[in-house]
Amino acid sequence: MIILNDLNTFVNYFRAWADAQPAVKFFLYGGIEKGMAAARGHDDFGYPIMWLEQPVIYSDDNGFANTNEEFYFGISVLQQYEPGNSASYLAAQSEALSILHDLQKKIRHDNADGRIVATVNGNKKEALSDLWIDKHTGFRLEMKIQFNANSLLC
Repeated sequence: MIILNDLNTFVNYFRAWADAQPAVKFFLYGGIEKGMAAARGHDDFGYPIMWLEQPVIYSDDNGFANTNEEFYFGISVLQQYEPGNSASYLAAQSEALSILHDLQKKIRHDNADGRIVATVNGNKKEALSDLWIDKHTGFRLEMKIQFNANSLLC
């Protein structure tokens, strides 16, 4: 199991995966304002992007000296499309969904291997509408991952 040392452990789990994927051109962690700033001014910015949202964190104690931090979060993949071109729109959505499927596969394997404790059933994927000025579309995956937090809370 990944031992939670700080928020960096959570972010770096996803950053490392995204950085290793040729299909992902940019990784972003944070709120909407960070995404807008990156899209307008970051030299390395490119689509598709993987955007990890700030998690909502619940602490869990099973009463047997095992504490976990439960991270509830969303992660989106956005891809540009050609305005007014429905084939381009569908291709962009399909590519974004494919990247999220690859990420879910990694999470499922890490869960099976005991590296993380993740809820792998019932994860929700929702199509995104245009949020920024750029014409983009994609999908957002909503899920929960737990990290052992005995070193922090016990």
